Amino acid sequence: MIRHSGPTAPRRSGHTGRTGAADSDGGRGDARGVDPPGLPARGGDRSAASFAAAGACALLVPLLASGPAHAQDRPAGPTAYVTAADAEPIEGTAGSADAPALEIGGIYTDELDVGDALYYSVVLDAESDVYVSAVAAPDPGTKVASADGFELALTTTGGDTCNSPESRTFQSDGAARPIAASQIRTVTPDGRCRQAGNHLVRLTRTSAPTSSPAAWPVELRVMAEPAATGGTDVLPEGDWTTSDDLPPAPSGQAERAPGGSGFNDARPLEPGVWRDDLTPGSTRFYAVPVDWHQQLDVRIELSNAPQHEGYGSVINAVGADIYTPYRAPAAANTTTSYSGEPAELALLTQPVAYDNRLATGFDRYVPRSRVAGWHYLAVHLHENVVERVDAEAVGMTLRIAVHNEPGTAPTYDGDLAEAGFGIDAEVLEADGADAGTDADADETAAAGRDDGKVLLGYAGIGAGVALLGVVATWYYLGRRDAAAGHRAG
Repeated sequence: MIRHSGPTAPRRSGHTGRTGAADSDGGRGDARGVDPPGLPARGGDRSAASFAAAGACALLVPLLASGPAHAQDRPAGPTAYVTAADAEPIEGTAGSADAPALEIGGIYTDELDVGDALYYSVVLDAESDVYVSAVAAPDPGTKVASADGFELALTTTGGDTCNSPESRTFQSDGAARPIAASQIRTVTPDGRCRQAGNHLVRLTRTSAPTSSPAAWPVELRVMAEPAATGGTDVLPEGDWTTSDDLPPAPSGQAERAPGGSGFNDARPLEPGVWRDDLTPGSTRFYAVPVDWHQQLDVRIELSNAPQHEGYGSVINAVGADIYTPYRAPAAANTTTSYSGEPAELALLTQPVAYDNRLATGFDRYVPRSRVAGWHYLAVHLHENVVERVDAEAVGMTLRIAVHNEPGTAPTYDGDLAEAGFGIDAEVLEADGADAGTDADADETAAAGRDDGKVLLGYAGIGAGVALLGVVATWYYLGRRDAAAGHRAG
């Protein structure tokens, strides 16, 4: 459940806000064209009808030339990140004293300019583990350097960090794509920031002087996990699946499943074999439900493609991330080079267990695998692949497996699904984790949900119907005038 916050802070100088989608007016004017009662038909009716028919023809020709939406077989190009439909625009401030409030359960949009170190405030209770995430999503094609990125921190009002700030970078020059990080406040007897009260969120951008100065769209989300009252056992390590004992990947015929542009329109997938196409510069998102004690196993295969003359590979051409339900990386980012020959990647998460949050050690991904829910796979194809491959897109196969039987969920003092976590059976059944099997859904679920093409197809049909109506009216008026002339004669 998403709740909106109160008033936002004043706009920063020179800052232009963005929203996830433009508003549209669905209203229609009265176009019936009925004459006032008691008056004879206007002599200009037939001329007006003729002009209307010509106008409708002019409108119809380009629409029909574009063809129906479902007839366009070309893969979708790089698509900008689609923010949540109910996200609230907000503007972080350079000074913490003016920081706008983020509410628990809220989702927000902002922009991050070069040199920005923005503050937001959030009120925490003393019982819930709280998660604050940020997604930076520069438009595809934005010039970025490998070390460009952002840092997210959660602190007290006195500046003490609740845990180590999290940094994310693009890892390769020209690899502009959505990247996400999170900060966690865990309630433990000796934990930092365990007291209730106001806290600060700080978001800092890093950009090289040679990078584009364009603002990056940002999406912020705040989630609170209810307090657990029991059933928080850790899965014994003997039951863990490791990279050394992975079973064979799923096999069989792949089914089409175009990915989404980000977390909000990620394509739901169940374990199996799935097929998509990646255009250079694009990033595709997919969502897989992972329950308690389960691990997500992803194998990514990039097919061969026609090559330009010469020899060479694009370094870090393919990159993949898996994110937790609260948008923290759940496994180390994996990349590989690509030359037009087949390539593959593999990722494996840790088993999800409540008490993982208390784990200590060098593997930072173990404490992150702390709550069940939708996990997100993001796959990016570097824009430079277009210089090596003579193809609009490269074929990709996803082999997805979930290891271990679902464990017993902890007992919570609250609704875990309502807070945005867990596996809600009703939602899973309604959405269908195997939504990729529906052929019609493949068109509308493509990256960015390219609704414009669908609307264009319907517009063509509507214009055709309108044209037939205008022609019929013109024909009727002509016959009527001819008959009137015959009677007058």
